[in-house]
Amino acid sequence: MAINQEKKLRVGDFVRPRMSGIMEPGDPAYTVESITEDNKFAIVQKIGSYEHRMTLPREKLKRL
Repeated sequence: MAINQEKKLRVGDFVRPRMSGIMEPGDPAYTVESITEDNKFAIVQKIGSYEHRMTLPREKLKRL
């Protein structure tokens, strides 16, 4: 697999935001929910019935 294909994010991929204070150890990963027109990624973290949503650029995300 080429390096460029490894870094491509698609809807449904698991990601971790690269921002301090967002995730704590043991928290579930975020899932890419959609890709906006300006190449930002809408991500969602589900804990039970609670959902936390954010829209971030690719540089702020790490694919798991």
